[in-house]
Amino acid sequence: MRSLYPLADAVVAVSQGLAHQLQADLNLKPGLLKVIYNPVVDAALHQKAQKPVDHPWLQPGQPPVFWESDG
Repeated sequence: MRSLYPLADAVVAVSQGLAHQLQADLNLKPGLLKVIYNPVVDAALHQKAQKPVDHPWLQPGQPPVFWESDG
């Protein structure tokens, strides 16, 4: 895996701390790391999840969108 990180278009971390650690450990090029925080799962998020999604990527006839996660 370590050898593949430099070939990536982006590397996502779930916190600034993890991003700094990855930068230090893997010596990644500047701008490669992006931080996307995990959401707070509460009643408001569950309500939002019930609403219809209006996005061109999710319309019939479009290629499917895949999401992968270890956790």
